[in-house]
Amino acid sequence: LMIRRPPRSTPLYSSAASDVYKRQGFRRANMAALLWRYFMDMRANLEQVASVLKTGGKAYYVVGDSRTNAGGEWVNIETCKSIVMIAEMVGLRSYDPIPIDVTTENYKHIRNAITQNNILVFEKI
Repeated sequence: LMIRRPPRSTPLYSSAASDVYKRQGFRRANMAALLWRYFMDMRANLEQVASVLKTGGKAYYVVGDSRTNAGGEWVNIETCKSIVMIAEMVGLRSYDPIPIDVTTENYKHIRNAITQNNILVFEKI
């Protein structure tokens, strides 16, 4: 997994960017940058965890895959797989994920909800 900075986008004050934000909203229009930042922050977190765990110590993360609509198509974001790859890059051993269900009752936007999380288990070797 190679994590690269996303290309610079159109400045916020331009009319083209303004039109995108009006149609899609800030979060969706900036999804690539938000994902890049999330995974870079997770890498920094996992590096810190790896540095403080004793050999044989374990860390547990509850994570769920996500999805977003890009250009009218649903795109899966394999968060669990990516975090496992990052953890292994920083020297942690990963175990098989433990699936857990997520309660989805009373969600206003159920079609966008994460319906399953995984407990990711990492060990310092």
